[in-house]
Amino acid sequence: MLAWPQRAPAQPKVVAPPRSRRTLDRLGIGREARVEALHLERAELDWVRAVGIFEGERLRVLRRAVFGGPLHVRTRSGGEFALDRRLAARIAAVAVFQTAHAFGL
Repeated sequence: MLAWPQRAPAQPKVVAPPRSRRTLDRLGIGREARVEALHLERAELDWVRAVGIFEGERLRVLRRAVFGGPLHVRTRSGGEFALDRRLAARIAAVAVFQTAHAFGL
């Protein structure tokens, strides 16, 4: 006779960023930040690192899509891409002082 499972199957854990840190999704347009930590699942982590985002990397938010859409970001090396806002919410980042010469501006 088959019995119902006693508990739900284990779900993969996603580590949430500490609340004391700022996350990339909260950064304003034109602001530059240094990535402090990547709180992502393995596949997301692999993709983010493949496009050039690592701990210590500087990013700039160029645009924010309406209705919670993606962020348009630029890496310090000049790569630009759209980043899902839910993904950006799990990237701990600290705003840094900006200069007129940063990112070729």
